[in-house]
Amino acid sequence: MRHTTWGFKYFLHLPYDIHSLILSFLHPEDIIATRKTCKAMFDATLQRDLWMKAVVQLCQENAVHPSSFPVARMSLLALEYASMGVMRWKRLVSDTGSSGKKGLLSPFREMSLRHDFLSSAELFLVPGGRFLLILNAGRLSIWDLLDIHEPTACPGDIQPIASIDCHSFTSHPAPEGSGILIITITINNVSETDLL
Repeated sequence: MRHTTWGFKYFLHLPYDIHSLILSFLHPEDIIATRKTCKAMFDATLQRDLWMKAVVQLCQENAVHPSSFPVARMSLLALEYASMGVMRWKRLVSDTGSSGKKGLLSPFREMSLRHDFLSSAELFLVPGGRFLLILNAGRLSIWDLLDIHEPTACPGDIQPIASIDCHSFTSHPAPEGSGILIITITINNVSETDLL
């Protein structure tokens, strides 16, 4: 037992950078578990860079578009919350709902658009859930849903951030991963527009 205690003592006296490096290899739920072990680990897990890396890793592992999470502007708490998203989702889907049926979900908040607007629309939710592309009546609209989960957000106030006349579209991640490449097709020509 003494040998283990000595090892832990020396581990706590390692430079902060070593603790950060070790933590960067852990999944977010393991970082939270490590936080609960002692004050030194608690302090080490409160570093913004650690959680920024966790969110970037979440995006890479789950094919989530990086712009879904503006990590440079997110608070530490928002970064921790975002990095735990996959774990929360898996628990939510596997938990039994109030109806007793496994995997039955109820909406956190509903957002409604006019029924006549969506009845013939093509919808595409960009992986990550932040951006919604809607093609309706020859017009492509881009909606930013980033703050829709905030208590102060009023779903009725959500407006498109951009729109363009087009007949059809396709979207792909930009080669460097910093945006979305949206290719629109109009009746007369084909145009490339990097809107996001």
